[in-house]
Amino acid sequence: HLPLDGITDREFWDEWASDWRFGTPVYYGPHLQRFPERSLAVLDAIAHARPGGVLFHCMGGRDRTGMITMLVLALLGVAPEVIADDYELSATDPAVAAAVAAAGTSARAELLRTLAELDLAPFEDLRPALRARLFGDHP
Repeated sequence: HLPLDGITDREFWDEWASDWRFGTPVYYGPHLQRFPERSLAVLDAIAHARPGGVLFHCMGGRDRTGMITMLVLALLGVAPEVIADDYELSATDPAVAAAVAAAGTSARAELLRTLAELDLAPFEDLRPALRARLFGDHP
């Protein structure tokens, strides 16, 4: 059990959880900048899990799950457009789509922007272990 939120950081959450942006790709970049160690802990747990399946989830399956999925796919070299396509398959909450659209953007555009600005350096050491875990590659 590895929560990503870090709810004790009131400065961050007073801004990001106070409106429609929470649960959308709009907050992925700021979250990764503020709490890289939280995502790193989740990726490390996935990469070094015992044999068998690995389950990661959040309440809605699109925000924190989407952020971790985005990181795993990016670390494995999946193209940003393919990651955005994958996100769109599960991001079907009409309220989220309407809120993001009302702000003058789209969840896809925000996800692609986040991927374009994403610094994977803090997570790079996990790339070989993730590949081994997910594909049986030997690092």
